[in-house]
Amino acid sequence: KLAETILDVSKDFVKTQAKIKAVPAPEGSLWPDRLLSIDKIRKNLGWKPSVSIEDGIREIFERVAG
Repeated sequence: KLAETILDVSKDFVKTQAKIKAVPAPEGSLWPDRLLSIDKIRKNLGWKPSVSIEDGIREIFERVAG
């Protein structure tokens, strides 16, 4: 999902569109067996992001693109 979000946002900044290629996780890796989530920090600390993932990625592209 993160890769799809990056590709979607990048359409406004790059001329060519990359493709997502799924590959197996390296042997002994926890990834992708573990899902990343902010649910625990939200529950325990009451924290929530002030910027959406899409807006954050767009900001990175804007800074890099100048």
